[in-house]
Amino acid sequence: MQKKGWWKDPEMITALSAVFIGVVALIIGAYQAKVASDQRAASVWPYVEVGRYSIQGEKYGFTIINKGVGPAIIKQLEVAVDGKAMPNWSKAFQTMLGEQRSIPSVYSSTNKAVLAVQESRNMVELTDTNLIQQIQSVTDNIEISVCYCSIFDDCWLSGRGRVTVEVQSCDGQITDIFTQ
Repeated sequence: MQKKGWWKDPEMITALSAVFIGVVALIIGAYQAKVASDQRAASVWPYVEVGRYSIQGEKYGFTIINKGVGPAIIKQLEVAVDGKAMPNWSKAFQTMLGEQRSIPSVYSSTNKAVLAVQESRNMVELTDTNLIQQIQSVTDNIEISVCYCSIFDDCWLSGRGRVTVEVQSCDGQITDIFTQ
């Protein structure tokens, strides 16, 4: 009687087939879990843009809008003029103009705020026509950076004139001295 190899034994073939099917099922399950996690994150993805607006020379300011599909949690905001971080809008405008003077403006708090889907907020608004003309002539030296996160703590760094990039967290991404 000739002895059969272990690989020819029907029970061994059945057992190896079961192990192979189990490994394939495990790989498929892990892939499905990753796809579900990516889908979950994409379903609440915020996308923040910063820009300026002007209404017929009567109003001028900077706005922030969440164009994503989930809320944006604003963690840090920085306004810089000529590369130097400013503590508030008044100081930013004074630095832009090169003079110390009262800057009448209306602003809303955006630092440490939450922007709902499609919510926009005017960060600052000027209504003095002379001041608007002066500011409009020098607005290219102002940079506005914002670091924001989704509800799952996925974070991005964005801003006026800046390409949006994903970051690990908002800690230390910008100076965070802006108080409005």
